[in-house]
Amino acid sequence: MSISILPVTADFVAEVGDIDLQQQLQPEDLSAIGRAFATYAVLVFPAQSLTVEQRLAFAAHFGPPEETVDVAMKRDRLRVRREIADVANMDADGKIWAQDSRARQFQMMGNRLWHTDSSFKAPSGYASLLYARSIAPIGGNTEFADLRAAFDALPDVMKRRVQGLIAEHSILFSRKKLGLTDFTDAERQAFAPVLRPLVRTIPESGRQTLYIASHVGRIVGLTDADFFGPRLGLLKIAT
Repeated sequence: MSISILPVTADFVAEVGDIDLQQQLQPEDLSAIGRAFATYAVLVFPAQSLTVEQRLAFAAHFGPPEETVDVAMKRDRLRVRREIADVANMDADGKIWAQDSRARQFQMMGNRLWHTDSSFKAPSGYASLLYARSIAPIGGNTEFADLRAAFDALPDVMKRRVQGLIAEHSILFSRKKLGLTDFTDAERQAFAPVLRPLVRTIPESGRQTLYIASHVGRIVGLTDADFFGPRLGLLKIAT
């Protein structure tokens, strides 16, 4: 098999064609996918029809699948396998969540915030593999931002300022922004803050990128007054 890589822009988002993820992939194709991921950050594999086992088998080429946060939250039953994050609006019985459902607020509403998947886990995730089974005809878009380009666009003085800073990540931080505060002791323990550098160097490409998310609660050693401007949360450049 010889795959094709069709860039959407010069270095962000590409479509991968001439590939059937149902089939056993050759090492050279997996290597090509890895290089494309390092270059474009977001890859689209159109027109794939995969079973759960096939999806997990493809994911396993890039590392061991992690478990959904629902496991740590001690949900009685899951609608899908524990290795899959269930981005849906239904409970385990297929019933639509009520408007005031805690699960709806924690999962659906939380996913509307700009976030980096699994930044609050130890270890953090390497990649997210999204598989669409049912898509809303209007709205519900999945959007992506290139934080490598965001870092590149920073003034040099800000690039120097953020180097070496450490951020605390927890999914409870992002859920507090939605007004959720009734966390159980088990949830507080499972989602205790983890430390992540604010700037990372991507090993496969050598590019630097911001590592930020709605899961960030604070920057170690700094107060909001140290780091944020007076309006709209704009970063204040200190000279």
